[in-house]
Amino acid sequence: MSEPTVHLVDDDPSVRTAFGWLFESVGLPVRSYPDGEAFLAAFDPAMRGCVVVDGHMPGLGGIGLLQALRRRGNRMPVLYLSGCHDADSTAAARAAGVAAICTKPIAGAALLDQVRALLDT
Repeated sequence: MSEPTVHLVDDDPSVRTAFGWLFESVGLPVRSYPDGEAFLAAFDPAMRGCVVVDGHMPGLGGIGLLQALRRRGNRMPVLYLSGCHDADSTAAARAAGVAAICTKPIAGAALLDQVRALLDT
């Protein structure tokens, strides 16, 4: 079985780099994906860890990815990150089974706290 990993799905390369460095700096293994389709291509229900998803990505998008993961039997907790929250997207994220929702920008310490809490579940 694989080591618990932070699976980071964000279309912004600078966010993937910064968050990846942050997770690695505290010893958390991380894999990053440029979009939901790339993550779904790599997804295996046996994966361990947590998923950090950008809510607003081109293509499948954050909510679409959450729904696809649910259909595929994802058991990892998901942190949904969004630059803006409206009642509809928040409700859709919750309905798709997210464990937590945070607003971007997010401080590194707050992100680490959220991710560590998800990894502990």
